[in-house]
Amino acid sequence: MNSSKKQPSDFSGNGYRLIATILLILFILFGYHLYESNYGNPKTVFYGMLLNNLSTSSFGETVVSPQPNGYTAQYSQINTGSQNIVMSKEVQDEVVSAKPNRIVTLSIGTPSTDYSSYLSVQTSQKISSSYKKIIGIWGRNSPNGMSGQGGQLFQASLLNPFLFASGSTRLTNRLMDFIRVNKVYTILLQKRATYKSRPVISYKLGINLKQFSKLLNMYSEGIGYKNSATTTNYSNNASTEVNAMVDVLSKDLISINFVGSSVTQWYSSYGIRQSINIPSHWIPLQQLKNKIITLANT
Repeated sequence: MNSSKKQPSDFSGNGYRLIATILLILFILFGYHLYESNYGNPKTVFYGMLLNNLSTSSFGETVVSPQPNGYTAQYSQINTGSQNIVMSKEVQDEVVSAKPNRIVTLSIGTPSTDYSSYLSVQTSQKISSSYKKIIGIWGRNSPNGMSGQGGQLFQASLLNPFLFASGSTRLTNRLMDFIRVNKVYTILLQKRATYKSRPVISYKLGINLKQFSKLLNMYSEGIGYKNSATTTNYSNNASTEVNAMVDVLSKDLISINFVGSSVTQWYSSYGIRQSINIPSHWIPLQQLKNKIITLANT
């Protein structure tokens, strides 16, 4: 006898929910794998940071150095590419015989020239009004007549364990290829954390000094400097170690600290260009220094 009744299904509502749950778990695992391999992988994040540094048009740097009786803080804005220039404000604070000493200077650096000006001067011997004669006067260094590359401030702002530039794509690719092939950097330790509610990776890195000096020569020539490093002073295994913090999502470098050093360099404001004007009126820098020495002794 044939029955027209439908056969019972092999799957109940619970069975469909189980399949949906399994598919969801697989999707999450696939998404995590994709994130780790393309975005969150420590090696990917690190090399992404190096590439960002070599492709940025501007960035900010803050360095606070503790001193025996105070501190020195330097706040810099660096522009690269169409305008290679840096503006830096430095604050020196110390206490001498229970009295504060505070000197604030503003400096502007280009690849060829440095300019400096005193914004305020307060010492334990004299009140700040005694230095009014030199406040706001710009002093200019004497560029190297042989190379025309006397700008120490701008060069120092770029030459870090991780190089900054806004050069051509060809130069960037050459530098990145050299870094990978010659193993300039070695990741020794890595630790995930959060900084200002964002995911970061803290690295301890080894830097091969011989290979880094070769990279530095290539970089210096590429941005228009003469060779500024030598490779003969380093053995093949000579290295130094540095700590670095990198934002996982943006691949931005947040901080650098040489292992054993109390000084940390902090980075921010990537791509935010600030207009910096070169002083049009100035005196020789040594003349400006002589003026403040004279005022201090009178």
